[in-house]
Amino acid sequence: MPGREEIPDEVRRFVQTAVPSVPYAEALLLFLAAHGGELETLAVARRLYITEPAAAALVEELRAAGVVSPGSSPGTHVFAPRDGEHERLLRLTARYYTTHLIDVTELIHSATARHARRFADAFKFRKEP
Repeated sequence: MPGREEIPDEVRRFVQTAVPSVPYAEALLLFLAAHGGELETLAVARRLYITEPAAAALVEELRAAGVVSPGSSPGTHVFAPRDGEHERLLRLTARYYTTHLIDVTELIHSATARHARRFADAFKFRKEP
C-alpha cells in the first residue's frame, strides 16, 4: 500500500523472538489497555475467549518475560515491564500490532513455524556417511 509505514526492524526482531503466539500479543494489549490497572486472569480468559487455564498459562508467560507482575489481589496482574527500554519496545510492538495486524501476525506465525521445523528436524534420522 503506498505511503504505508513499514514495521521497524527492532519490532520485527522482537516479535520473532519474544512473541510466541497471537493470544500472547492479544493478552499484552489487554494489559496495556488497562492503563496500569489490575486484570484478573478470568477477565483475560473472557476477553480472549479462551479457558481460564489457558489464560493463566498466558499470564504466566507474560510474567516470566517481565511484562506483568502480580497485582495486590490473588489472581490479578498488572502491566509492569522490567525496565523503560522493554516498556518502549512492548508499546511500539503493540502499536504496530494494531496498525499492521496481518503483517505482525504473519511474523508471529512464521517464527512459530520456524521453531516447529527446528524441533521436528531434531528428531530426523540421518544416514551415517
